[in-house]
Amino acid sequence: MTIPTADEAILADMGPEAIWGEIVHHSMVVFKLLETVTFLNGRECKYLQERDVARKRVKDIG
Repeated sequence: MTIPTADEAILADMGPEAIWGEIVHHSMVVFKLLETVTFLNGRECKYLQERDVARKRVKDIG
């Protein structure tokens, strides 16, 4: 992986604590996004189960 010279200069000026802070911040954003996706996926699975049950009931009635 090659890092452009301009980015190397920025990283060198930031220092390890600032870089660590950026990594922590972005990691938290990713984890929140994963939590949201997992929640929505669970809701979709529940909806699909309810839909299948409703279709089975309609099929059993008709």
